[in-house]
Amino acid sequence: YNYWDEITLSPPAGAVSARISLMYQSTSWEYIQFLYLANDGSVAFLANEGMTMLDAWLNTGMSYPHVMASAKWPGPAK
Repeated sequence: YNYWDEITLSPPAGAVSARISLMYQSTSWEYIQFLYLANDGSVAFLANEGMTMLDAWLNTGMSYPHVMASAKWPGPAK
């Protein structure tokens, strides 16, 4: 199981530098919206869980993306 990915980046012509960041967001807006909208309340035990999840997400920073790694191009001069 490969838990990483390797990519080759091709900067546009004329580019002289770049800062590249790998971002992680634990729960996206699209996922929260899906959970909220998909819960039709037909199961009494879960009737309010869509709204509860949305409220929790909104009130705790909306799973703000975090920088996991970053790199500058070109790298440091040697």
